[in-house]
Amino acid sequence: MMTPRWVIPAFRLLIAIFTVVTIVFYTLAAPATFRALLSGEQPSIGAVLGSGPVFTNDRTIVALRPDGPLARAGAQVGDLVEIHGRWPRRDGIGSTQHVDITGGDGQRRSADIVLDAEPADLSRIIIWFSVVAAIPTLGLAVALAVRRADAFAERALAIAFAAYALFDVMDALPTETLRTIGIVEWLIGSASAYICYALFALYFLRPAEDRLRADERIFLTLQPVAAALQVVALAFERYSWNLPGWLDFYPAIYVQCVYLFIAIVLRRRWRASGGEARERLRWIGLAFATNWISDLIAWYPENTVPLNAATVLGAIVTIGVFAYAILRRRVFEFGFAVNRAAVFGVTSLVLVGLFAALTAITDRVLHIDDGVARNWSDIAITVGLAVAAARVRKLAEAWVERLLFRDLHAREAALRAFVRRSSHFETDPALLAALHDALAQFIGRNAVSIYRRAGADFYVAQIDDLGLGPSFAVDAPIAVELRSRGAAMRDGSGWVLPMQQGGRVDGFVVVGEKADREIYRPDEIELLANCVRQVGLDLQALRVTALERELAQQRGAPVAECA
Repeated sequence: MMTPRWVIPAFRLLIAIFTVVTIVFYTLAAPATFRALLSGEQPSIGAVLGSGPVFTNDRTIVALRPDGPLARAGAQVGDLVEIHGRWPRRDGIGSTQHVDITGGDGQRRSADIVLDAEPADLSRIIIWFSVVAAIPTLGLAVALAVRRADAFAERALAIAFAAYALFDVMDALPTETLRTIGIVEWLIGSASAYICYALFALYFLRPAEDRLRADERIFLTLQPVAAALQVVALAFERYSWNLPGWLDFYPAIYVQCVYLFIAIVLRRRWRASGGEARERLRWIGLAFATNWISDLIAWYPENTVPLNAATVLGAIVTIGVFAYAILRRRVFEFGFAVNRAAVFGVTSLVLVGLFAALTAITDRVLHIDDGVARNWSDIAITVGLAVAAARVRKLAEAWVERLLFRDLHAREAALRAFVRRSSHFETDPALLAALHDALAQFIGRNAVSIYRRAGADFYVAQIDDLGLGPSFAVDAPIAVELRSRGAAMRDGSGWVLPMQQGGRVDGFVVVGEKADREIYRPDEIELLANCVRQVGLDLQALRVTALERELAQQRGAPVAECA
């Protein structure tokens, strides 16, 4: 189904609007945030507030500072207080705040209190630095709008990123009107982001003929209603309304249900796909996993600097993985990436542990008390570990390879063993059959087609598991491309590996998907290409030997003498 012409311009305009609004809001919120950060102070009412009656804005005074603004207004612990306007705030020390106080006798009275100062809550301020995550978030949304605007799934994800880029900065906006606008934009973004996440998971790399399953259609039908209820719950929360327990936790439950649905959909898509599509889906799954962890941390009730910093870091990692999986033309095999990450992690842990151990041993043995001498000893240990780092990395790499990729290395060893034996075959059919068996064992299934040149006009199939046809013309596109490249290349059926000597291609082998439908790692492609190249040389040697025998027979000389 073709995309209407107006959709792409409208989509790009929407991304532009979200981007401009987010940039403006962060700019307006910056002064108050930096003042609080630099001064170390923020406005205070001099009290700790708890929840109050359901569906009201009243808060219960849990603790009260005797000389604080509320105490001076006659409030007591246990009273209910309603704060009108923006709260909490990051600026306004010395300004007037209107409040309503309900005493233990049920009488309600109004008061204007003058806000004093208290130490700034860094756990709240650090969230503003989510601008560090907002920049790549908006950047990826714009990149998708520019490069992938014709794909429905990518459009949905770009809208999710652009809508969700405005993080928790509402309490730093300078006016109540701007705060209201910011809350509305944030509510729309929060609801639409998760709908778009689900749409992206459903339609990313999905074949046009692959229709949605019944449970997927039901989920998409119910999700707008669930998202609307989330908007209501978040709106009450933003405007300091006390909610019943089930509604208070509803947004978190809704988000977890969306992630569960995404996990189920990606699992189905992964099992039905193969090759590079499967690898991209793995990276997409990793991106959603990091985003889920980031959201879990954000929902945690304890608001601390490390947790908020972890939320920001998780958002940055999520964006990076999404960008890699969607925008990069080729992606690394997931296991290869895990291998490299594990090697780096193990090496780092070993080096840090060795540094700590050697430092402790040096201090205990040499009894170094002088600070300068201790610094020099640390420098010497660091230099020694830097020299040993390459060796440590190799050991870690060997350990990780044995632990995580034992089956792969067993198949590689079997293929290398065949290459060592290939020069000892004495007939072409036996060598080609052995090549087929070795390659089939390596990829885990019979998906190998072998073609050899016959005469001047054709490449004839010797073995054709893939059903590519009995022959190819010598100037068929696949043959011309092989001669021009002189190296392995991808084809619609799999990887094509040439039997080449100089500019002449004497034959080629096509290997299909592996049994587990994973993509071929670069080192696997190189190993397969070397194997086929060596067999091509062995076939050439057999052909030369056969010609020598034929000439010897024609001359009447014993065959054994020319062997």
